[in-house]
Amino acid sequence: MEAVGSKARKDPLDPQSVSLISDVVRMGESEGWLERCDYGKSGTERMYLKVSKPDTVVEVSTAPTSSRVPALSEASKPDHTQEPSKPGRLRTLQIKQCLKDAHLYSPKDVRELFFEALREIAPNLSSAPMTAGRVLGKALKRAKEVAAAQNVSFQNWSHAADGMLNTALAAGVLLGHEGGILNPSARTEMVSAIDTVHLVDRCESFMLKYVIKALGDITVRDRTALAFALFKEAPSKTEVFEMQQRVDELLALLQGEVTEGKDGLFRIDEDSKGETLAVAAQA
Repeated sequence: MEAVGSKARKDPLDPQSVSLISDVVRMGESEGWLERCDYGKSGTERMYLKVSKPDTVVEVSTAPTSSRVPALSEASKPDHTQEPSKPGRLRTLQIKQCLKDAHLYSPKDVRELFFEALREIAPNLSSAPMTAGRVLGKALKRAKEVAAAQNVSFQNWSHAADGMLNTALAAGVLLGHEGGILNPSARTEMVSAIDTVHLVDRCESFMLKYVIKALGDITVRDRTALAFALFKEAPSKTEVFEMQQRVDELLALLQGEVTEGKDGLFRIDEDSKGETLAVAAQA
């Protein structure tokens, strides 16, 4: 009620304000225009407002209600794929937020646009190298053009580009002189090539590996939450089992770096010394 009008706010210093609701209920029952009904269980009480038309009442519920406030700023459209349970949805949001906090997150649809843009840019880098930041800048421009042509609506382009740049650097797909992997923090280093062959696998494997490392409590039971957090696309484009299968593929690619303990938790093998899939694949 406070959201409707400030007068509905209780004033603890005003006895009439504190007892206002109780007084209205008592008055309504005594005057016959309000009727109370209790279904015998806590939280099921209903108040019925009687109106002049016979046998017609308007139901006003006094049972507590709840409204969910999205934990993330992104709005999602209705999806025809099977949604995870409520705990699963909360876990999905936690995983996405983990990547966002590290500036590694990009939605799957938008990520694919960046991947395609990087493939287009790659052939020219050998003769005209550019900084990592410049590469992603050009990829961002191209991704926006394709999105507009495909009527894809997206607002957070700068955040997605930042996430893609950090992911690409950390995954080792941006290569410098003589094919050497750039330092993950080297946005100003010159890029002479892009590993387009392993581009998608390395980037998405790194995202999964980071979540496992950062959260520290990922188990096989999080398979669906991981699938929705990393690979959910527009309605009807991807089935749940396909997204789950992609999670399984990435875990297989990370074999040797990610292990499952007796307690069911996935852990990063410390013997890998922080190396990503990209380092192993390059050899």
